[in-house]
Amino acid sequence: MLLGGTIAVAQLSFAHTRGQPVAVNCTTTPAPATTAVPPTEEPPATETAAEPAAGETAAEPAAGEAAAPAEAAVPANDVHQHDGANVTGQGVAGQSTRRRGTSGTCTPSGSPSANPPVVQPDSPGTSCENSNLPLHDGFQNGNRCVVTDRGEVPTAENAPSLLIVSSPFRVRVNQPFEIRVSTRNLIRDFFLPAGAGGYYATRDFLSEDGITHGHVHTSIIPLSTTRSAPDVTAVPTFFLATEDGKGGKTPDTFVVRVPGIATPGLYKVTSWCGAASHAVPMAQRANQTVCVDSVRLVVTRR
Repeated sequence: MLLGGTIAVAQLSFAHTRGQPVAVNCTTTPAPATTAVPPTEEPPATETAAEPAAGETAAEPAAGEAAAPAEAAVPANDVHQHDGANVTGQGVAGQSTRRRGTSGTCTPSGSPSANPPVVQPDSPGTSCENSNLPLHDGFQNGNRCVVTDRGEVPTAENAPSLLIVSSPFRVRVNQPFEIRVSTRNLIRDFFLPAGAGGYYATRDFLSEDGITHGHVHTSIIPLSTTRSAPDVTAVPTFFLATEDGKGGKTPDTFVVRVPGIATPGLYKVTSWCGAASHAVPMAQRANQTVCVDSVRLVVTRR
């Protein structure tokens, strides 16, 4: 697993408010089988560039190469970062622990709009009372039912957004590099350590100005093809959660430092917003873009 970082926490007061969730049944049709992209010749080694050249396409990893193993992340000195799994949750000396959001069963008041009509699932509900699964206990396990309230939803104009503004297109094996990420409407000052039972354990909450408190995740995973969705079962080659106490309504940029990748091939670099409990922040409208961005990365042998 990756190295954990120190959590910066501060006292914060907020009101406990509940939204009015509406369950919607989403039916999907399995996609037809796809054919793997044949491996191509490894691209020539070049210097790291902030942006790929116009029209340039990332090459597929060479045939027979194994997926990159998990690697330890080296946190920046001025940024509090952790891997989301092994952090114990000690606070910084001289700072008090922030009051956590409450958990429990959501009980909506009032009725959501009936226009357009809502299609209810077979087992609707706003609690886990009609679930056959055990309750989620704050640790990273599946087949559980989460009873923590979803929490506070920002307005559309205060919805968090994110963009990877700079990332190399090619790097050599084990070559350190940097990824620059910009966020808007996100205060990067809060997470509960998942390894200490803080996963899905608190509701989302907003600042007095209606801005989401949370953090940012960044991961790098290998891609065997670009014609079908990857299997994300394996631990990422690189993963980091950033909570530097900065951010807000005005866009700003922070740096993620990657110590290098050991195996050549094609990779997917992704950064996404995490709310107080690691879930992606909620949005006022269903058609608002999720707070996430991805780019491709080619790792060469030389």
